[in-house]
Amino acid sequence: MGKINIIALQIIQNKLKSIAELMGEVLVKSAISANIKERRDCSTAIFDKKGRLIAQAEHIPLHLGSMLGIVKEVKKQFGKDIRLGDVFIANDPYKGGTHLPDITLVSSFFYNKKLSGFAANIAHHSDIGAAAPGGISGNARSIYEEGLRIPPVKIIEGGKLNENILRLIYLNCRMPDERKADLDAQIATNKIGIKYLNKLWEKYGSNKVYGAIEELLDYTEKRLRGKIKNIKNGTYSFSDKLDDDGIINKPIDIVASVAIKDDNILFDFTGSGKESGGAINVVRSALIATIFY
Repeated sequence: MGKINIIALQIIQNKLKSIAELMGEVLVKSAISANIKERRDCSTAIFDKKGRLIAQAEHIPLHLGSMLGIVKEVKKQFGKDIRLGDVFIANDPYKGGTHLPDITLVSSFFYNKKLSGFAANIAHHSDIGAAAPGGISGNARSIYEEGLRIPPVKIIEGGKLNENILRLIYLNCRMPDERKADLDAQIATNKIGIKYLNKLWEKYGSNKVYGAIEELLDYTEKRLRGKIKNIKNGTYSFSDKLDDDGIINKPIDIVASVAIKDDNILFDFTGSGKESGGAINVVRSALIATIFY
């Protein structure tokens, strides 16, 4: 990796963040549904070629885990089959997502014909074809009642849109025109991100940008470990209860223990309620997001 001075490092860091923020503004202004345009239930981010999160706009904290999980699944599932112009779509909570209304789009970024990173965004769609409009129902007893479940697939391959996948999605939603407009906005958002990533790579070159990314990740870890070290060693616990799971009228325990040892931190949720038959379960990616936050 090319060695980089502190000024260039700060410029690249802020440029990466500004690209993610710009993507967020494009998404909010281009979408038509109230969920995205007014509630801003969406997030945008930049990932490096290894699938590591390097910049995320300040939108929804829960999306910290879902985009990260889906990018990792894309890399795991497609590997060397990721090509220039590819865009992946997914919402499956068991493949890195949060819940089905949250649809993620991940676009590959290539520089000098080499995979160099990913631009990604996630948006909460107002309907995904569930038993209840909107996709969120306290009466749901399985994921199959919550809407269309999309594993990571190529919605655009080599720059060519797969209309068949889009037709399948639209056919399973109550408001297909709105879904089309919001998905178009998500595709456009990633295009803007790729455009400015290209400019950044052209200005500084791959080695210098990669070097900056490694230094930024190392610096972030050092800062976090420094904060943890300021906390006295020991285990700190807290518990609470949910009233019920919507099926059985019985409180459900939520238990969290945080163990601090020097600059390490361990989270333990032993003692929390078991998997429920009601619509209250949290998938791993959402749990990880809450820990990050």
